[in-house]
Amino acid sequence: MRRVLISPENSFLRNVAGLLLVVPLFIFAIIVKILVLPFDRPQKVSAIQVALYLHEFIEGLGGEWDWDDFTSVPIADPQLESIRARASQVILPIDDVGLATLGSLLSEVENLLGQKDQRGESTTERLQYIHLAPDALPKAPILHEPFSAVVIIAAEVTPEWRHEVSKWLVNSGCLCMMAWGDDCSLWDDSVDVANLEAHNWEDIPDDRSVVTTWHEKESLSDVFWYANYSTFHPPEVPLEHLIILDITGKSRELTMKKLFARACDKVE
Repeated sequence: MRRVLISPENSFLRNVAGLLLVVPLFIFAIIVKILVLPFDRPQKVSAIQVALYLHEFIEGLGGEWDWDDFTSVPIADPQLESIRARASQVILPIDDVGLATLGSLLSEVENLLGQKDQRGESTTERLQYIHLAPDALPKAPILHEPFSAVVIIAAEVTPEWRHEVSKWLVNSGCLCMMAWGDDCSLWDDSVDVANLEAHNWEDIPDDRSVVTTWHEKESLSDVFWYANYSTFHPPEVPLEHLIILDITGKSRELTMKKLFARACDKVE
């Protein structure tokens, strides 16, 4: 016959032993519940954020875990949840059919956004897009100096070419460089070296010192948001102009400008 762990019919020592077994199990259950609670509760995610998830995944511009975060957690808004649920059904690795499905879902989100998706257009007024093929040197004139730059590396380049472009950035008036993409940490080092070379390896004045960062595991939209809202230099050195330097075989100006506008609006 089975006996319960804690009962008036048990001896005192048996009840104590039962209590010592039950309490840890109860604490463990509470901890597990707390850990899974964020995944049980639908998240408040905006249409712009959903558009960014889809846009970046289609273009291969997202962070390491962004797609998993998007498809794993339910969304509170029923329309956006329907889009998330259908996106999560796309089989990975993705093929042309899957890309077409996600493209259709992105169009659906854009229809939901309507005029809201145009709010970021004023932000792009300070933006200059420069496409740079990996076998060419930059020739486009810089519209305003000084400036900050987001360097997107989507092609393999040589160290020598990287150094030439880094010198061009420094000599053209770049005071903040944020690198994203392939071997982005090497660009961080390369621009630092170019900045030192421009001042003969001596002390660099504060108003000519280039701040460099690299973003290996973050999404490109996060980097765009940082570039638009973060302040790296003192007020006396305002950086009102932002350059997107896109190192790739084919120009993506419309894609990058739309992504930038949405990124700047993604915190609602």
